[in-house]
Amino acid sequence: GISKQMPAGKQFKLLQTPAGLSLTPSGTLSGTTNVPPSVHNLTLQVVDAYGCSASVDYELVVACNNIVVAPAALPKAYYNTAYSQALSASNGTAPYTWTITAGAPPPGISMSAEGILSGTSTTFGTASFSLRVTDANGCFTVADLNITVKGLTIGDLVYDDANFNGVKDAGESGVSGAIVQLWDPGADFVVGGTGADADTQIGSNVTTGADGRYLFEFLPPGRYFVKVTPPTGLPYSGASPVGIDNGIDNDNNAANQPA
Repeated sequence: GISKQMPAGKQFKLLQTPAGLSLTPSGTLSGTTNVPPSVHNLTLQVVDAYGCSASVDYELVVACNNIVVAPAALPKAYYNTAYSQALSASNGTAPYTWTITAGAPPPGISMSAEGILSGTSTTFGTASFSLRVTDANGCFTVADLNITVKGLTIGDLVYDDANFNGVKDAGESGVSGAIVQLWDPGADFVVGGTGADADTQIGSNVTTGADGRYLFEFLPPGRYFVKVTPPTGLPYSGASPVGIDNGIDNDNNAANQPA
């Protein structure tokens, strides 16, 4: 809405006004107009107590509202995983039309004219792009957004469980020189098997450093198991796993040990 006070002491009237606006005899122009953005030529007439009159022409501009895009920041996507995020606009006049004006979402993800970002990402990293949303009156705004495609991470530590309690206690050191492998357990999600159920190694062997740490990065969501081969000379090898601390700290959750 608008409100404009004219000089006091005279009678004012507009010969024409945009819908929703009105001028009081004392000269206050006010109201809320719903006309599309446009320019209006107004003629203001003022009459004094003696009936003398004068008129002046004004130009009234009905401007676009500031359209707001939400969300202001997009959620992360994950590699090789379906992604869907609906964008919304407010403070304009529906319906809205969405287009990308610069850059692009990550490969595999696209935006519809209705403002829905969807697809399955095929690369890692961050993609930046600009989009334009236009309302029914031709008003628009441009928003700069980005989507980061992440992968899952598996890893942490191979350590010497000196007291065999399945928990890394203070003073228990990492094991250097262990060979760590990441495996896909196959269609049955169980270690071992043949055919479609056969296990498949993912990537290359990782050798732990002096601190015993290892890390597999940029993985799509899925089921995996980690096989650890201790270095030559380590006094003990894996045996029956400890199950009482499942999900607590760096253990194998009582699964069968892979061969």
